[in-house]
Parts: sequence; structure tokens; C-alpha cells
Amino acid sequence: MARVVPPNNNLNNYLITVLGLTQPQCEAVNAQGLTTFRSLENLKDKDIDKVVEGIRKPGGTIPNPRAGEPGQQATIPNPGTEFGFIPTLRLKMLRHYCAYMTNVQRIIVTAEATLDRLDQLWDLKEAIDDEDDKLIAPEPITNTDDFRTTKEDIDNYLRRKRGANDCPLSYIVRDNVNVPMFDLGFGIPTYDDEMILRAPHIGAVYQQDNAAVWQIMRQVTHGGPAWNWVSTYQRTMNGRSAYFALKEHYQGSSFVARLRAEADKVLETLVYDGRSRNFTFERYCEKLNRAFEDLDEAGERLSEARKIRVFLRGLSDPSLMNVKTQIQATPALADNFTAAVNFTAQYIATSIINTPARNRNVSATGRTSGRGNDSARGRGHGRGRGESRGGRGGGRYSGRGRSNSRGGGRQGAGRINDRYYTHAEWHALSAEEKQRVRDLRNGQDRRRSVAFVSTEEEDTRNVRQRTDDMDTAVVIQMPEQRNVGAVMSQRRTPNEL
Repeated sequence: MARVVPPNNNLNNYLITVLGLTQPQCEAVNAQGLTTFRSLENLKDKDIDKVVEGIRKPGGTIPNPRAGEPGQQATIPNPGTEFGFIPTLRLKMLRHYCAYMTNVQRIIVTAEATLDRLDQLWDLKEAIDDEDDKLIAPEPITNTDDFRTTKEDIDNYLRRKRGANDCPLSYIVRDNVNVPMFDLGFGIPTYDDEMILRAPHIGAVYQQDNAAVWQIMRQVTHGGPAWNWVSTYQRTMNGRSAYFALKEHYQGSSFVARLRAEADKVLETLVYDGRSRNFTFERYCEKLNRAFEDLDEAGERLSEARKIRVFLRGLSDPSLMNVKTQIQATPALADNFTAAVNFTAQYIATSIINTPARNRNVSATGRTSGRGNDSARGRGHGRGRGESRGGRGGGRYSGRGRSNSRGGGRQGAGRINDRYYTHAEWHALSAEEKQRVRDLRNGQDRRRSVAFVSTEEEDTRNVRQRTDDMDTAVVIQMPEQRNVGAVMSQRRTPNEL
């Protein structure tokens, strides 16, 4: 016969009204020894699976309801109670909720244990299960010069590493052992934060978790310069004491004073003038923010208004004067450091995008034949005005006289010749006009970079010397819309000139 357990009306009512179990299922749960909420809190999911298995196949016998019929025995094997997937899942969710309430030292109130709360905590549990396999332990300490970074790595790992009851291990090393006097409320600000602030520092679970923290501290310090400061706690495996001993040695009062002095120095001397490629605006903000964090850690938290005053004082780039004025005149920016930084960064990024590249367009070098009115704009040293072929301004580019490029005539019917076109001019041409320019250029020799024009050994390839009256003309043409600064030269035959 199965052991009869008096039902707990509080639990049974909850199982029926909230979790949706039937009366026979509630009785079967009671028969497995689960009669109170507290009886669930120390179980695991695998224990719930065993409970359900016992409900479905309890074993033993029950009176045979057909015992009076011929050939029927007085008892039959106990057929158990049907218990499907949903009742099983909800029983696990309740078990997890009970364990959480124990972690945060709260009393279970059935009216507050809604399905919505159970769902939220179950989602947290699944996230914990997925995260645990991805954790990487902090590197061993080999250099204590930057212990703060090492401590941050340890703190981050303890916050993500879970203890025996899925509580973050950082509850072991919180400053205050007792539960805070002021109760923020259930799950506030987060479930993890609530467990860290309220998890008890007594009992078997605490001892197990404290030993787990010791193993982490040993792994980080053993064999390095910090081991001497924690080795005392090896025998007791007291992770909490080892943590605070290490923190006190490397981050004691002398460390705080040095941290404060270094942060003050940064805030007084840091300047962004926009002239250094290596010291960007982003780097300037990173240094400022790190100094603010250091002062916060040293117990000197700066107000948002003070942060912005420091930020604006260090902006010495003349192009940002308007930005500084607008920040000071806008309440939403003047009282929010992050907003002021983002506003300035957006302005700088927009300015860079809208600033056109500086194109170096070398039109002509050397001596030209006469004061031709071509686009080279070079002052001639020849015998007179418009001495080159084609009349006044008859250089290789468009001038006031006739163009002497292929096709002849004034730029005539139109304006098309093989001169250099700006990006805007080129896009203003029709498809036929563009093709005409290409045809004109197809008969020309390859262009060379202007960098070679000045070398004597390349003169014969890039410079055509004119012997008329012993004058020399060197004309350099920019290619159509090439890279900035890519100045090219072009040769033409005497007949084309």
C-alpha cells in the first residue's frame, strides 16, 4: 500500500488553481512526499523527473475493483496516475521558483507566485545553462602593475559563474554580509543582482560556494607574485577572505590616493586639438571617461555638469567652437555627458564626410610659346601673343581662339575637345559628347605621372620639345576623374599641335 500523506491545502490549491493539475495528480504528488513549498526548494530537475516517474509507475498493488467477479484477484498492480509533459514542466518551474526564493531569503506567497513569474525565472535558468559552457577563467596574475584590470576580470568572472543553487558567485565577495535594510523589491534591478545582494552567508550551500571562489583565487594567484597574500587561506579554502586580502594589498589607501592624483592630472592636461591622426576624438573621450571612472572608484563621483565642463575645456580644435556653444546652450546636452559626446562625435563624422578632397591639378610647367589663354594659365616667355598654331589662345586646352585638337573648328559645334574635364563637367556631357572626347584621346600616347616630368631621364618620354624659335613648350594634362593627386602627362605629335 502507498504511504498516505495528509494533503497540504495551501500547496494543493496552488497546484490546481495556478499550475492546472487535477485532484488525482495533486494526491499523487503528495504521495511522493511533496507536501509543502519548502519540500521542493532543495530538489533538482532530475529529482522532479524521478518524482514524476514514481507517479506514473508507483509500484505496489491496489484493491481490485472487480474482485467480486469470477476469476478476479483481490488486488492488482498499481496503474499509477497519468502525468503529462505540461504538468511535469510546471512542477519543475515551481521547484526553480522555490529555490530562487530561498536564495534571496524571501517568503513564498502563493498570490505572488504567478505563472508569469515562474516563466521569467525559467527563462533565466535556461540562459544560465547556455552561458556556463562559454565562460573563460581569468588569466593567472604575472604582473601586478595593473591589478585593477585583473580585479575587474575576476569580478566579471565571479558574476557570471554560478554556484550550487545557480546564484552568481560574486555574492560571496559582496561588501555587506547581511541583507540590505532597504528592500528594492522582487527581481530588482535584476534577478542576478537580487541574488548577489541577498543570498545568505550561512549554511552548506554558502560553504560550498566559498570553497569554489577559493579555487578561482588559487588558480589566478598560484605561482605568481600575488600568491603570498592569499596562501594563508589555503587550509580553510576561504575564498572570501583571500579575495579581500588581495584587494586590500593592491588597492588599499595608497592605491586610492595614487588613482585620484593620476585622474586629476588627466583631467587638467588632456586636450583635443584635432591635429594628430594618432590622438583621435574617440581616444580623447576614452581617456576622459576612464579618469571619471577612476575618481568614482576613489570616492569622488563627478556630476554630469562637471564632466561636461571638463570635456568642453579640453576641446581646443577651432572647428568645434560652434559645437561647444551649442552644447552649452542646449539643456539636454549641457546636463548629459554621454549625449554631449555623441553630439560632438556626430558633428565631426559629418564634417569629415562633407569635406571635399583636395585635388592637385597641375596644368602646365616650364615655358610656353606666348601668353596663350589655355587652361594652363602659365605666363609665356615667347615672342608674342597667341604665337602657337591656331591663333589666339591656341594651346592644347580650350582658349579664346580656335581649338587645334582633332576635329578642328571652334569648340564648336561645340565645345568638345580632348582637354581636361572636371567631375561635374564630365557628367554634364551627353553620351555622344563623352564618346567624342574618347575618340579624340584614342590617338594620343599613354599618359605619365607628373612626378616623372621633372626627371631628365624621362624627358624624352613625357615632354615634347618644340624647336620653333628655340622655345620649349611642356604641357601636362590631368586624366579624366582619376585619384586625387594623380597628375599625368600627355604627348602629341607635331601635326596635332
